[in-house]
Amino acid sequence: MVRLPFSPRYGATSTPILAAAGFITLTIIYLLRYSGQITPFTSGNFSFRTSKVSGLNLDAINRTAQYFVDYPLGAPYKKVFGELGHRTQVLRSWVEALEEEDGKRGRRLVGAEREFLAGQVERVAASLFPYLQSPPRNPASQSPLADLRSSFRGDGTLVRQQQSIVEEEGEASGAAVDAARTSDRNHQANKPRNAGIVIPTGAKTLRFACHLVASLTRVHRTTLPIQVVYAGDEDLTQEDRDVITEAAGEGRLEFLDILTVFNDTTLRLAEGGWAIKPFAALGSRFEEVILLDADAVLIQPPERFLQQRSYRDKGTLLFHDRLLWKGQFPERREWYHETLKHPGPELQKSLVWTEGYAEEGDSGVVVLNKGRSDVLLGLLHIGWQNSHAVRNAWTYRVTYGDKETWWLGLEATGSRACRRT
Repeated sequence: MVRLPFSPRYGATSTPILAAAGFITLTIIYLLRYSGQITPFTSGNFSFRTSKVSGLNLDAINRTAQYFVDYPLGAPYKKVFGELGHRTQVLRSWVEALEEEDGKRGRRLVGAEREFLAGQVERVAASLFPYLQSPPRNPASQSPLADLRSSFRGDGTLVRQQQSIVEEEGEASGAAVDAARTSDRNHQANKPRNAGIVIPTGAKTLRFACHLVASLTRVHRTTLPIQVVYAGDEDLTQEDRDVITEAAGEGRLEFLDILTVFNDTTLRLAEGGWAIKPFAALGSRFEEVILLDADAVLIQPPERFLQQRSYRDKGTLLFHDRLLWKGQFPERREWYHETLKHPGPELQKSLVWTEGYAEEGDSGVVVLNKGRSDVLLGLLHIGWQNSHAVRNAWTYRVTYGDKETWWLGLEATGSRACRRT
């Protein structure tokens, strides 16, 4: 029998160490799909021993899920960004197991095993990200993560892009293999897609939002639908919304009150300023989101973002900030290195990471494909960083607003994040 190393005889100071040891043990068991020496739980439908059908160690999944629920992450938040990232990676592996296909037979995981794993996914998601709990549209929902995914995977306005993939600077594709890859990407790019522009705004940025919407619809003549997101009627009144509608002219414009999507108890978005941005992206009905600050100015049509080769490959498109204040924020740099023990290749090339510059990311424009599980789960982490308690206790103290939370959340959760100068 595998037991977590908790006992009354251990002192309080040992508990964090024992908790970490327990988590590491469970994760190793899960990743290796260890079996044979675990006393199985039983069910009327299946055993929790390693499944002969799916190959998943259901016992380890069950124990890991229970551990996550029993020992939720809390203050001091400074110390749990990385741990939440690792837990989210485990969650993502379960989500991907649910989606895995088995050749012509369809889903690899079916029946009672599928129902069991789906239940564990929802339990853990709600535990890691409390803002998913009791969604206003369906407070009694037992599957808020699945419901959220369905909201942008269902029928929506499909936008057909006829342009080719845009090669990025320094990416010559003269070889036959590159030509074939580009042809395939262009074929994918020309498929209908549920993509759109999301602009979070309130009364304070109304004038900027009107300018942006007007430029998108009247100057760039975008065919993409535009969704303006706000946090309640006091944040953006009906009169304000009418002004934006007038600015849009004949453009395809709609509004979303984000407080109808997420339980605001742990978020307090009406007073959060930047904090609404990741939730606007997460709660939008669009699967592919071009998130724009209200004061953004585009000199090319927004469709160009969706054509970038890096975005098509990796599902994200983030922008660098300027190189500023080298060595001026040593506490921030030290925290980055403490939090991200295994930086990905993109981060290892960053001068913020290697030389101590202050600002890595700018979030005036963020492009995300929520249809990719690594991007969606990274976005959940980004949302957590911008929740009320976390942003006030640490995020907005150590960085300037939301802007560093995007790459940090994607990096912490193991997404193939892409940054472009």
